[in-house]
Amino acid sequence: VELQQSDVTDLLICPSGTHGYKPSSCESCPDGKSSTYPDTATCTSCSAGEYSTGGNACTVCAAGTYQPSSNSASCITCPAGQYQPDKATSASLHTSCVLCSPGKKLEDDGLDVSKHDAADDCDSCGPGYFSSESGTSECTECAFGEVSGAGASSCGSCPAGYDCSSGTTPCPTGKYSNGDTDGCEDCPPGNRCPGGADKSQCLEGTHQPNSTQSICLPCQAGKYQEEPGKASCADCLAGYFCPKRTVNPVECGSVALYCPPNSAGVQPASEGHYTSGGTTETTRESQVECEVGHACVGGVKRTCNGEGEYSDLTGSTICKSSSEGNKPNYERDGVEQCPANTFSIGGRDDCSPCKDGAFSQPGSSVCQKCESGQFYNSSVTSCELCPKNTFTISGVSDISGCEACENGWHSQPGSSACEKCSTGQFYNESSTSCELCPKNTFTISGAGNFSGCNACAAGEHSLEGAGYCQVCPQYMAFNATTQECDCLNSFVMGKDGTCTCKAGETLMGTACQPCEKAKWKSKEGVTSCNLCTESLEDSTTKNFGSTSNSSCICPSGTFDNLDGKCEVIEEGVNPRASGMTLTTLDLEPEFWRTDPSSNDIRDCPVSEACVGGNGTNYCRKGHAGPYCNLCVDEYAKDPFMLCKSCDTTGASIAYTIIFVLALACLAGGIYYYVKKKVEDSEGNRYILKRLKNGGKIIFTGFQITSALPGVVPAMPLPKTFKKAVSFVQVFNIDVFQFVSAGCFSAGFNFYHRLLAATIPIIIICAMFVVAGRRNSDSRSYFFNCTLAVLYLTLPTITTTVFGVFSSDTLDNDRSFLRVDYSIDCDDEARWFWLFYGVIMALAFPIGVPLIFFFILYTKRTRIMKDVEEREKDEELTNVAFLFEPYKPEFWYFEVVETGRRLMMTGVLSVIKPGSFTQLSWGLFLSIFFTVILAMLAPYNDSRDNKIAVLSSALLILVFLMSSFKSYTKVNRAEEGSYDEIGMDVLLMFSYAVLIVLFFWLAFHQKDDMSVSATTLVKNSLKGSSNGLSKSERAKAQVEVEEVEGEVEIEMTDIKVDDQSSFEVENPMQNSRARPEDKGQSSGSDGGKEREDKKRFEDEEDDHDED
Repeated sequence: VELQQSDVTDLLICPSGTHGYKPSSCESCPDGKSSTYPDTATCTSCSAGEYSTGGNACTVCAAGTYQPSSNSASCITCPAGQYQPDKATSASLHTSCVLCSPGKKLEDDGLDVSKHDAADDCDSCGPGYFSSESGTSECTECAFGEVSGAGASSCGSCPAGYDCSSGTTPCPTGKYSNGDTDGCEDCPPGNRCPGGADKSQCLEGTHQPNSTQSICLPCQAGKYQEEPGKASCADCLAGYFCPKRTVNPVECGSVALYCPPNSAGVQPASEGHYTSGGTTETTRESQVECEVGHACVGGVKRTCNGEGEYSDLTGSTICKSSSEGNKPNYERDGVEQCPANTFSIGGRDDCSPCKDGAFSQPGSSVCQKCESGQFYNSSVTSCELCPKNTFTISGVSDISGCEACENGWHSQPGSSACEKCSTGQFYNESSTSCELCPKNTFTISGAGNFSGCNACAAGEHSLEGAGYCQVCPQYMAFNATTQECDCLNSFVMGKDGTCTCKAGETLMGTACQPCEKAKWKSKEGVTSCNLCTESLEDSTTKNFGSTSNSSCICPSGTFDNLDGKCEVIEEGVNPRASGMTLTTLDLEPEFWRTDPSSNDIRDCPVSEACVGGNGTNYCRKGHAGPYCNLCVDEYAKDPFMLCKSCDTTGASIAYTIIFVLALACLAGGIYYYVKKKVEDSEGNRYILKRLKNGGKIIFTGFQITSALPGVVPAMPLPKTFKKAVSFVQVFNIDVFQFVSAGCFSAGFNFYHRLLAATIPIIIICAMFVVAGRRNSDSRSYFFNCTLAVLYLTLPTITTTVFGVFSSDTLDNDRSFLRVDYSIDCDDEARWFWLFYGVIMALAFPIGVPLIFFFILYTKRTRIMKDVEEREKDEELTNVAFLFEPYKPEFWYFEVVETGRRLMMTGVLSVIKPGSFTQLSWGLFLSIFFTVILAMLAPYNDSRDNKIAVLSSALLILVFLMSSFKSYTKVNRAEEGSYDEIGMDVLLMFSYAVLIVLFFWLAFHQKDDMSVSATTLVKNSLKGSSNGLSKSERAKAQVEVEEVEGEVEIEMTDIKVDDQSSFEVENPMQNSRARPEDKGQSSGSDGGKEREDKKRFEDEEDDHDED
C-alpha cells in the first residue's frame, strides 16, 4: 500500500495495544496479539509461552502454567504429574511443564496453579509404593513380597529409601537410597535429600555447598545461578544486578543507572556525574565525576561548547554563561577579561572592539564616550572636565575640543555651554558665581558685575535678586524707616510672604473681620469662611472667629447624632447644654440610658437613684445596673427602693425594731387600759369590740400606705412623711421592706423573696389546719388564726406575686424583671418562675378572696339576721372576723375590702413602676373606693364609717401630693424649702387627725355609755313625746328610780288622737317599744306596768351580755 506523508504521521498516533493508519481508525489488538508504540500499524502475535488480552503487551506465563501455542489469550495450568517453577522470566521455558521425577507423584490435574509452581509440589511415593516413570500422578503399590522406601522408583528386596544393613529403616534427612545398595548414601553438594529415596538437584537460582542437606539455599543478592544442581552461586556481572535467587543477571537498563560487580540493585548516577564502562548504555558499570569544561546530568556528560559557555568546577550539572566584560578561555574551564578598548555584553565567545573613537577599560561590558563638558585624556585613559570658561556640547577626544566662552559669558569646569547671570543677578569674579542684586536694586538681565545692579526710584522697592522695582503689594504700605513694605492693620504676613487674613478671619471690605457664628476658617487667606452646616447640619459655634470645624457644635436643645446632623433632644436631656454629641448627652436627674451610644432616654422608676450627667455612670452612689435600680456591694435598698450603706441600713433596722416594740407596748397598754375601764364600767363592755373594728380600719389604711413605696418606687413624698412611712412598714407584714437581705446575702434576689413571702405562709396555714383537725375543741380558734394570717399577709403576697410577671426590654434587646433588674428574663429558669407565679396568683390574690366569698356566701342567711341574733349564733363564731363590723345587708363587704387592698397594692404594681399612669390609677382607685364607702356606709357603727371614709380620703391626698410633686418644680426643690415643709406638715397633720379622731370617737362613745342607766332612760322617755304641745307634755309624768340596781319606771300618759304621748326607746339595743294605748297610768293597770318594766329589764340584761 502506498502511503502519503501525512498518513505516516497519523499512523504514529495510535497508542500501544491498538493498530491502524489514522487516529480515527485505531482499533484494539485481538486477544493473543499486541502492538508497541510506535510500531502500531499492525498487531504482533504472542509467541508460545506468552499470552495477551485486549491488545496489552505479551506477558510470559506465570509459574505453574504453560502455553505451547502462539496467539494465545491465556496460559494453561500444568496437568497432573507436571510442574513449572519458572517465575515468568523466559517464554521458552513455559512452552511445556517439567515432569515429576521417578519415585514422585503430583495428583492435582490442573485445578490449583499453586500446586504446580515448584518441584516441591511433587510428593514422594510412600513406603510400599513406587513410581518408575517421570510425570506420574499416582504411585503403584509393590507386589507381594517386595518392599520399597519413601520416594522409591522400584520395589526390591532392599527397597529404595531404606537402609538394610541392619534391618530395614528409612533413610534420614540428608541421605538417600535408590535400592542399588543395602545402605543409605550422603546427599552430595548441589542436591537436597529430604529422606528416603528422594534426591533432587537444586533449582536454578539456588545452591547447596554442603553434603547431607535436605534443602537448597537461594542465591544471595548480588549473585546468580542459571544451572540446576550447583554447589555455589556466581558473582553478578558488572553492568548487571542480581536480586535474591536470581537465575539470570538483569541489565541496569539505562545510561542514567550503573551496576558495579555483585550489585543487588541499580544505582542512579549522582548529580554532576556520568556513567561509564559496559558494552552498551544499558550495562554501565560505574560513575565518574564530571570534569571541568563539562556538565553532567542523568549520567550523561556534555561538553560546554555553546556560545559563551564554560564550566570551572568539577561535578557541574550545568554550563555557566560568561558574564559582562568576560569571555570563555580556550579550555572552557574558566573566563578571561576582555582587553582594553573591547567589550562584551556576556554570553559570547569573543569580545567586540570599540568604534568611533570610543574607549573602554579591560573587562568592560560597553564602550563609552566622554560626557558633555569633558575630554578624553589618553595618558590617563579617562575623561576629564573642560577648564573654566570653556565648554563642549558633547565629549571630545582631546582638550582642544573644549571651546572658549564669548566675552561677558562664563562657565564652570565641565560645562556643556556658557551662560550669563539670571535677571536680578550679577557675576562675582572672585567667587566665580552669580549673586543676587541687593534689596531695592534691580537688573533686567544678568549684569557682568555689581555696578550693573540699578537702584530703585523713590517710593519703589525691590527684594534681593529683583528684575524690576515695584510699589508695595496689596494690603501693604512702604515703611520709609525700615525701607520695607509692612502689612496694613488687621492683616498678617502669610507663609508665602504676602499679607493676608489669619485663620478664623475673612476679608470684609478693606479689613479682616472674625468669622461669624456658625462659620469657621482653618487657613490663612482672604477667602470666605466655611459654613458649619456643611459638615454638621444645623450646627453653630460658641464664639466668633472659629478656626476649625471642630468648633461647630449643636446648639442648646439639640445634639450631634454622629450622622452629620444636629437632632432635637428627647425628654430627659439637659435643654440648656450645648455642644452635646450622642456619646456626651447630658442627662437630667431622674433619667437613664443603657450606654453612651444609645439615644433611648428613659425615666428612672426610682427617680432619686438617677443623678444624670454626661458620663458613663448616671447613677447615684450605691446604685448601678439598668435604671440604676441595682445596689453595689455593701449597699442595700431601703423601703423607698434607694440603696443605702449597709451600716445605715442596719441602723434603720434597729430604729424600726425599736419603733415596732414601742408601738406594740403602746397598743398593749391602750388595750389593757380600755378593757379594764370598760369592764369596770357598767353596761359598756362591748366597747372593746368597737375599738377592734375601728382599729382594723386603721390597720388596713396604714397597710396600704406602707406598701406604696414598694409599689411606686421612690414615690415623691416629703422627707418627714417618708420617714414616718418607713417606720410603719410593720403594718405591711413584709420583713423585706425594712430588713435589707442584700446586706446579708449578695445573691439574694426577687425569686428568693417570692419564695420567702409564700412558702412560710403556706406552711403556717397548713399547720393551723392540721392543728384544728387534731384538736376539735380548738378548731374554731385555729380557723380564725388561719383567716387572720391570710387577711394580714394577702396584700404583701399579692404585690410580690404580681411582680414576677412584669418585664422590661431595653434598647439593647435585653429583658429584665421590673421588680429586680438583676434578673435576666431571657434566662432558661424564667419559665419555672412564671409557672410558680401563676400557681401563687391562683392560690392567693384569686384563691383567698374566693375562699372569703364562699365562706360568707354559704352563711349569708345567718349573717343577714339582726345583729343581736347573729352575735348569739355559735355557728358564726369562727367566721365573725369576716362580717362582724358590717351591717347584715353588707355580708359580702369584707370581700370588697379585700379587693380594695389588692387593687391598691398588687394590681397597681403591674403598671409600669414610677410612671404617671401608675400614679393616676392609684388616685382613681383611691377616689373610687372613697366614694363607695361614703355612699354605702357599710359598717354597723356610723363612727366606723367616718373613720373608713377619712382613711381612704387620706390615700387620695397622698396620691395627689405625689402626682403634684412629680410633675412640678416642687419635686426638685431643696429639702427644707417652703413648699416641701408645707406638704410635709399637711400629710403628717392629716394622718395625726385620723389617729386622734379614732381614739376620740372611741372614748366619746365610752363616756356616753358610762352615764347611769336611770339618766339614759329618763332622757330618752322625756324626749319621746310625739308632737305634743308644751301644756300636754306637762301633763305626762315620768317617774324613774333605781332600786338595788334595777330601773323602775312610773308613767302618767295622756292620749292625743288615740296616740300615746310616750315612745319608749331602749338606747342599749337601738330598738323601740311603745306602751299600750290603754291602761298606761300607774293607777289603772299596775300589772301591765310591771310587765313593761320587766320587759325593759330583760332587754337591759341582754345588752349587758353583749
